[in-house]
Amino acid sequence: DVCSSDLFPSHDKRRKMNDAETVLRHAIALNPKDVVALTNMTSIHQHNGDAKEALMNCLEIIEINPHSAVTFNNLGCAFAEMHMFDEAKEAYQTSLEIDGNYCESLINLGKLYSDICEPDKAIELYEKAIKLFEKSNDPRQDFAKFYLSFELLSKGMLKEGWLNYESGFSPTIPRLARRSPDRDFNIPKWQGQIISGKKLLIWREQGLGDEIRMYSILKELPSREMDITVECDTRLIKILSDSFPTIHFRQQIIFEGALAGLIKNEFDFHCPTSSLPHLFRNELESFSATTPYIFPSKERAEKFKHQLATKNSKIKVGICWRSGLLHNTRNMHMTHLIDWQPILTDPRISVVNLQYGECEAEISEVEKLYDCEIIRFRDLDLKNDLEGTFSLTSALDYVITTGTAVLDIAGALNIPTFALLKDAWIFFGDKTKYAWYPNVAPFVSNIDEPLAGQLSKVHEILDQKIKIEAGSLS
Repeated sequence: DVCSSDLFPSHDKRRKMNDAETVLRHAIALNPKDVVALTNMTSIHQHNGDAKEALMNCLEIIEINPHSAVTFNNLGCAFAEMHMFDEAKEAYQTSLEIDGNYCESLINLGKLYSDICEPDKAIELYEKAIKLFEKSNDPRQDFAKFYLSFELLSKGMLKEGWLNYESGFSPTIPRLARRSPDRDFNIPKWQGQIISGKKLLIWREQGLGDEIRMYSILKELPSREMDITVECDTRLIKILSDSFPTIHFRQQIIFEGALAGLIKNEFDFHCPTSSLPHLFRNELESFSATTPYIFPSKERAEKFKHQLATKNSKIKVGICWRSGLLHNTRNMHMTHLIDWQPILTDPRISVVNLQYGECEAEISEVEKLYDCEIIRFRDLDLKNDLEGTFSLTSALDYVITTGTAVLDIAGALNIPTFALLKDAWIFFGDKTKYAWYPNVAPFVSNIDEPLAGQLSKVHEILDQKIKIEAGSLS
């Protein structure tokens, strides 16, 4: 959300928020009705993730000045952060009643409609904001275009959506929302043309799962006509090199300032990974037959398969129940291991841990609670040894996961996967399918519904598959 303020730019840019907060508290102590100081303090609270304090600040300002579009916009941001969507909507609408052309509220109300899966209303608001920005030649039009892209994609309007998504590096977009890293190149951006004899650099952006997903497009690149280098997560270099032998992979190298010219000497064109769909995924049909495209070590995969087979003859199901990074927004898209009882206690299933990060205490507690076993390979670092993680995953019969990189690892391997997800643009208008991976079956919850509620449905489907497989073997 876009919290409006006149926050001291020097403090903001240097992230000296503590210094700014000290100055603002002093100003408010001298004059408790200093609206500018109170508004800037609201931004401090928003930056620190303290929505309740931001809310209280806004209410104080409204008592002083009940006719501020800025303050009602900020009030809406605070409510939205607390997932009080009805109250947030009312605050944004009040802001727009005061000033119908206040673009921050247009964008934030659009974002709220996006969150509650009403894309048509979001599109209307974003398009109005874009027109206002364009009229005044305001660079924030890129901000609105980027947010608009997700709504267009959510309706299956891929060509228009990916085109607007290209605005995602704009500095007008809040830092945590924009595409990153924002790299400065003095060579042209590649537009999909064959450039025989030329050198192309494709560079990583976003998170690990996004990166793996975009590499499904690599096999469609004319790598025999062009010299292609991909800068990827260092953990992926070996397995990607083995999977795409005509492409060179290396760790990310960012040259800045005077050294930026070194890229020009080394490459002729560049392209960020998440710009590849704009060139190669403009119709739903273009997603067909994309997997498998990553191939782990056969030796390591067979070793894991043998180790699992010696334990028992049950169906081997890998599980991942949350992200390794936990905060309020991500937690909405996660589950707790204790929620997985239907899967953990099924005597026909042998559960294998794919959860990376610190989770041993959580696993041990649940094993005692349900008298079950979750298989762990304690000598495998699931986070840092990604070749090993791919190899283990390839040895499984099924994977059940939330929206983590495990989904993309299993997807890239073509392992049958049940994905617990929130409704989002990534479905391109059809929640029954996951276009990137035909082997992934999505189980989708609305924004206000817990993902754990889908686990009983997953177990029902898995039960049917196990019975069918047992019948075919008998």
